[in-house]
Amino acid sequence: MIGIPLKEAISLVKSSNRDDHCPWIGSENEEFRNLSTPQDKGKVGVLVYQSFLKALGQEPEIVNAEGDIEYTDPYSGLVKDEVKTAAATMSYRKRDKKFTTKHWFNQIRPMQKSWSGIVLVAVFPNYYQIYRMKREDYFRNRIAGSAGITSGHTGTNELDQVILVDNTSQNSYNEWELIFEG
Repeated sequence: MIGIPLKEAISLVKSSNRDDHCPWIGSENEEFRNLSTPQDKGKVGVLVYQSFLKALGQEPEIVNAEGDIEYTDPYSGLVKDEVKTAAATMSYRKRDKKFTTKHWFNQIRPMQKSWSGIVLVAVFPNYYQIYRMKREDYFRNRIAGSAGITSGHTGTNELDQVILVDNTSQNSYNEWELIFEG
C-alpha cells in the first residue's frame, strides 16, 4: 500500500490542531460534551437531578420528555422543577492564565404555569454543579434583568435563556442557589 491510511492522517491532523488550553480534552466529563444531541445532554441533567433528590430522601418522577421532575416536599407540597443542562464554554485568558466560563441554558418556558422552580445542571470538564431558583425569584430576577436571565430566545419572546458567566467583570453563577457540586 502506498501512502498513509486515512485514519492515521486524520489522527495526525487532530493532534496537530489540538488546543493545549482546552480543559475538556481528556477530562472526566469529555464524553458529556460529545453527546450527539441536546436532548441526550438534557436527559443526563434530569437523571443527575433525580439522583440528587433521591439521595435527599425524595421520590422524584420524570414527568415528561421536556425535563420536568415532580416530587413532594414535606414543607411546600408538590414541586415541579424544569431542568436545563449545559456544558461549559471555557476561554483561556493568556494575560492572567485563567479561564472565562460560560453556560448557556435555553428554551426556558416562563409562561408555562406548572413549574415551581428552574434547575440548572452546569457541567464542567471535571465536575458539575446543580443550581435552583424558585419561580417567584426567577420572575423577580427576570424583571430586574439579573441572574443571567433574558427573554427572547431563537426569535420568540415565549422562551427565555439563562447565561451564567464568570469572567473578570461579573459572576452570575453567584446569583443562583448552588444546591450540589459533584
